[in-house]
Amino acid sequence: MPRRRTLAGRAGSSLTNDGEHAVGGFSKFKREFDKLALAELQKHSKRADVPRWTTHDLRRTARSLMSRADVPPRHAEMALGHVVPGVEGTYDRHSYFDEKRAAFEALAARVERILNPQANVVALRDAR
Repeated sequence: MPRRRTLAGRAGSSLTNDGEHAVGGFSKFKREFDKLALAELQKHSKRADVPRWTTHDLRRTARSLMSRADVPPRHAEMALGHVVPGVEGTYDRHSYFDEKRAAFEALAARVERILNPQANVVALRDAR
């Protein structure tokens, strides 16, 4: 089994910039993102506004899109870092790395189709 990195003494943590502290600063990033999004929207309409949202909304959206992409529920939950409850969560120590990767790939493909939709109507050849 690969050696797990630690974060401030907690085995298994991996979201870190320096190996010691958890990634942070999301609220600062979000404020800047909202400002940029508003500026972009206002290029098209001066009355545009960015509705109130939280970073948790991104997790909810990701989970919903994984369902639309037919990702198995257990794999989607694990991809989002949700803990498997009960005895199963206690005894099943498999990393599900490949399954989580497949879930994120399905999510990326779904987002790609939303951002770059393909025509779903094809002109038929004239049968004359």
